[in-house]
Amino acid sequence: MEFHTSINKRRIVRIEETVSETPTVKTLVFKDGLSYTAKPGQFLMIWIPRIEEIPMSVMINSKEGYAAVTIRKSGIGSTALFERKKGDFIGLRGPYGNEFNLRKNYKKILIIGGGTGLVPLLRLASYASKKKLKITTVLGARTKKEVFFEKIARKLTEPGDSS
Repeated sequence: MEFHTSINKRRIVRIEETVSETPTVKTLVFKDGLSYTAKPGQFLMIWIPRIEEIPMSVMINSKEGYAAVTIRKSGIGSTALFERKKGDFIGLRGPYGNEFNLRKNYKKILIIGGGTGLVPLLRLASYASKKKLKITTVLGARTKKEVFFEKIARKLTEPGDSS
């Protein structure tokens, strides 16, 4: 079963869904138990044949056993990953890295981010929401058209606190 697989061993997964966030940003959803259990702040190493591995933060996903990564099309690796479609395969290892530390005495948190930098922060917000912390989010982007994940941020934030 996937949960007992070593994080260092490359796993091949099928892309189950793609979501176009903007013309240059896409989210890929795949089934992988280890990725699903990633803590806020952890990342995966994603591999495509003939492309070096690239680190990607793990996006929140509500389906049990599924995980997602969000890509901005920019360099060779991210463009190759961006061009993957439903049914394509990718390789991955991880999750790696240290998780964000939410101390037990925290009652509220402020999350500020923009673009694909929101991916680990939304995972943190989801975790904080389950702990009943008050969450305020500030989303940034170059233009209004480039704002994405606004609905997710609003859902995780107490009414009236999302900017």
